[in-house]
Amino acid sequence: MDKCVNSTINSLLQDDLSSVGSDSDFKTLCKAFDKNYEKWESLPPGDLRRKVLVQENEKLMRLILAG
Repeated sequence: MDKCVNSTINSLLQDDLSSVGSDSDFKTLCKAFDKNYEKWESLPPGDLRRKVLVQENEKLMRLILAG
């Protein structure tokens, strides 16, 4: 999962990781994203908590992209 998410993020950043703060911040945000995704996968379809996790991951992705 980490590999897939990191690959997606790298594609979105067009491999320009210099726009992200520190490598440590980037890794922390990616771990939070992965953790939310794993929680999302474990919930049944239609569970409203899935929507909350998607919203949280959207915020995390904005932070990752904003650097």
